[in-house]
Amino acid sequence: MLTGSTNYLADRGLSETLAGRAGRLLLWPLSMGERLGVRETFLDHLFDPAAWPGQTGDLPREELVRTLLEGGYPEVVTEGLAGRRRRDWFEAYVHDVVSREALRPIAEIRLETELRRLLRLLAARTGQELVVTGVAADAEVGRETASNYVTLLEALHLVTLLPAWSTNLTTRAKRRPKVVVVDTGLAADLCGLGEQTFAPTADGTAAGALFETFVTTEVFKQATWSRRSVDLSYFRDRDGAEVDLIVEDRRSGELAGLEIKLTSTPTSRHARHLAMLRDKLGDRFKTGLVIHAGRQTLPLGERIWAVPVSVLWRADG
Repeated sequence: MLTGSTNYLADRGLSETLAGRAGRLLLWPLSMGERLGVRETFLDHLFDPAAWPGQTGDLPREELVRTLLEGGYPEVVTEGLAGRRRRDWFEAYVHDVVSREALRPIAEIRLETELRRLLRLLAARTGQELVVTGVAADAEVGRETASNYVTLLEALHLVTLLPAWSTNLTTRAKRRPKVVVVDTGLAADLCGLGEQTFAPTADGTAAGALFETFVTTEVFKQATWSRRSVDLSYFRDRDGAEVDLIVEDRRSGELAGLEIKLTSTPTSRHARHLAMLRDKLGDRFKTGLVIHAGRQTLPLGERIWAVPVSVLWRADG
């Protein structure tokens, strides 16, 4: 058994891949179901329109905010770390991971401070398209160096890239991936976000990005154990139409779309791009969900519903 906080296959010094002789399991931070003691079946039901709107629970806004800021790392959750103790834990974790000498050959890292700076810049962009030239300029490094740093941070499982999805029915699709920090608590800490980020007087951009990151990573986690094998991506075309998360069944090619909105009052306006995709794809499009931070469950069109975020940890068989 080989364990560690990095992808051992990314080490250029390895001469043996263990292909065909080893299974590979990626352990994400704790999911909401793991925290609540239930096995989530969200992805198992996602492609069945008859299964929706399904069971919904209740997650008060103050609890949602606490969950987003806490994240899912086991030490933080089980010890209930908050305030300065939580900030110290995240700082120590990032320092230990990025400074480990054994990882330096992966991308020939020389300046540890540059890597940590770039991680903070990516955290500020979580849920957004990755424009490497822009990140490189803000980090004051070359484009190739920035690209190598992103690759290393992926190998360290601190960030993941969500690829762009397109179909020949919509030729104006954009191709850049989105960057997603693997844990909302880590992203919030790197950006210095707190409860005030979710206050009514805040502009909502950072809070919305953190909420989108939460939903996206919860789906990534469930994809590791769901009965369905799925690929995750996002859709955006050059005219501005966007669907935050595309879930595609690898075997059947069936597709579901998720819009992620930090609002308690979802409307049909939030579902307009899901409807556009449904109309273009026909029967291949099975379900569209607007996942929101409120309590309402609403029909928003044929095969499209607005559902509370708590539906992500539905546990019906």
